[in-house]
Amino acid sequence: MYTSEILTYLIWPAFIIVSWFAIKAGLKYYEKKFPPEREEN
Repeated sequence: MYTSEILTYLIWPAFIIVSWFAIKAGLKYYEKKFPPEREEN
């Protein structure tokens, strides 16, 4: 009945969650490929 309205409201939170997982996976891949050089003082 209100399926299209509900989907409209859920698209943005779903997009934000998917983007968060994509960024997290990208950072994990980047750190694995280029490990940070830790300076010890």
